[in-house]
Amino acid sequence: MTQAQLANAAGIAMMSVSNYERGVVKNPHGDNAKALAKVLQVDVGELLGDSGDETLEELPGEQDDDVRWAAEHAALDGVGLRKLRAVRREIGPMSRAELHMAAGLIAKNRTTPRA
Repeated sequence: MTQAQLANAAGIAMMSVSNYERGVVKNPHGDNAKALAKVLQVDVGELLGDSGDETLEELPGEQDDDVRWAAEHAALDGVGLRKLRAVRREIGPMSRAELHMAAGLIAKNRTTPRA
């Protein structure tokens, strides 16, 4: 399948497919990831390179529980959860309120139309 065919079938810009393949964009926007996964008949996690386990070693147990809690309350998908974990790793330990706020911003960004 060519980039053009994949882009057309998924309903996304061919430049986006090219950027994903070249690694210019590391994490496709949630809707794009879902569309690509559907066309390619794979799980979104598999498409994004997840091994299927959540590899919690990067976040200590209690903090990861808080991250999961915030992600669930904001209805984040797997991509959103990874983004929230990345924010948490970047910033360091966060309160539940801070995690909830960050998850809300990630969720809002997910639904904001892109230019």
